[in-house]
Amino acid sequence: MGSRIAMSSRGGTVDVVWQVASVTIPMSRVELVVNGEIRESLAVPPEAASGHWSVRVDKSCCWPYSCAATTPTSPRSSPHIPPRS
Repeated sequence: MGSRIAMSSRGGTVDVVWQVASVTIPMSRVELVVNGEIRESLAVPPEAASGHWSVRVDKSCCWPYSCAATTPTSPRSSPHIPPRS
């Protein structure tokens, strides 16, 4: 899983286009995490959202994403993986 993006030694800008949806757990935020640091964060509607971020990159990094949900039993679940049936 994952991809590599070839860039010059000076780095560059990465355009991140995202789309999220949930029919079981209401979402509350989408976050872009770069090397363990939240670089972008946006409140989203509970059912679905999409967006775009342009992020400056100047060195090698890891880009996991996070979609947070607020439920009555858990103030934050990120990322949510539903149980297998």
